[in-house]
Amino acid sequence: MSEVLYLGHKVGSSCLKPEPAKVKVIRDWPAPQTEKQVQAFIGIAGYYQRFMPHFSSIATPITELCKKGKPDKVVWTKQCQRALCPLKEALNKGPVLVNPDYGVHRHLRHRAGCSANAG
Repeated sequence: MSEVLYLGHKVGSSCLKPEPAKVKVIRDWPAPQTEKQVQAFIGIAGYYQRFMPHFSSIATPITELCKKGKPDKVVWTKQCQRALCPLKEALNKGPVLVNPDYGVHRHLRHRAGCSANAG
């Protein structure tokens, strides 16, 4: 099966990957200077968060810049820069999501501590 670009993803061959052109845009993204630029970066990077393990915890210093009461002009700190680089790298070498093999029997285990009565 061939691959096709669809909604910013490369779909086909039983896998799902981010579109290479979009990855390049994120990789080349400069450090944001305003709150709108921070929101734009978090928006596009967040769209691909399934390919970036621990996205929300890594992006926390950047998302903190958009809290209410903060000035529109952001103060880009070393901590923000240390968060930006891993996000870009994670998308570059992020996992390729593979469709499950539905022909294989799977057993789901869980550790639920609650019990409920129906009825």
